[in-house]
Amino acid sequence: MKDGMCSKRFPKPYCNATRQADDGYPIYRRRNDGRTVNVKEITRQPIRCALQCHKYNCHINVEECSSLTSVKYLNKYVYKGHDRGAVSSTVETTDKIQQYLDARYVSTSLAKTVIVVQLPVHLEYQHNVMFRANDNVASVLQVGHHTMLTRLFELMSNDVAARSLTYQEVSSHYRFAKSTQRLPWYNGQAKQWILRVHLTDVVIGRMVYCPMSQIEWYYLRLMLRYRKGPTSFDDLWTVDSLICATFQQAPL
Repeated sequence: MKDGMCSKRFPKPYCNATRQADDGYPIYRRRNDGRTVNVKEITRQPIRCALQCHKYNCHINVEECSSLTSVKYLNKYVYKGHDRGAVSSTVETTDKIQQYLDARYVSTSLAKTVIVVQLPVHLEYQHNVMFRANDNVASVLQVGHHTMLTRLFELMSNDVAARSLTYQEVSSHYRFAKSTQRLPWYNGQAKQWILRVHLTDVVIGRMVYCPMSQIEWYYLRLMLRYRKGPTSFDDLWTVDSLICATFQQAPL
């Protein structure tokens, strides 16, 4: 309130038809039908969000961005970036560029740990295998036979609880690592999906980007995003007991 009036210009003036003001903001149609609402024990004229006024006991108004000026005003806050500050360095140097450190300020509400797990997406037998020039071929084939995706199929085939999760959701409940306690269906020395004991950290799974120019790769990623509990590549191909020829046909 300012001088007994609302600083946000509430209540809005009556208007028989929606029109655009000189400053670019819309003035919505608001006919004088004689209705009133009680907000904070004060009788007010009703606005567009009368239900929210009763629920939250405050003035709420929703407006649509219909001009370049209002859109720029909104995007200024959306894309302004994080809070930052220039920190002076105590090291004596003549380099003025290095004299100040551009640092990001993280408050206590944003300081919670967020872990992002990169999830590979590949077609069957088309995954990358890394090895050294002097590595044994047999050991390379054994270690490189499985990936996070193939281990996912193995997990879904044997763990009933995991079948309610998608590929991206698995990383929030399981971690991909070596463990001394092998699962009953595990056979080998590589990593596997292991149930998380502590769920305090926020873990987000993100599949790698697949361009539409690689159409089968793209549709495989699309299916892994929404399909829960896939047990194999053939299972992803199967829709209503019918085996599709390509991944592109399966979602359709």
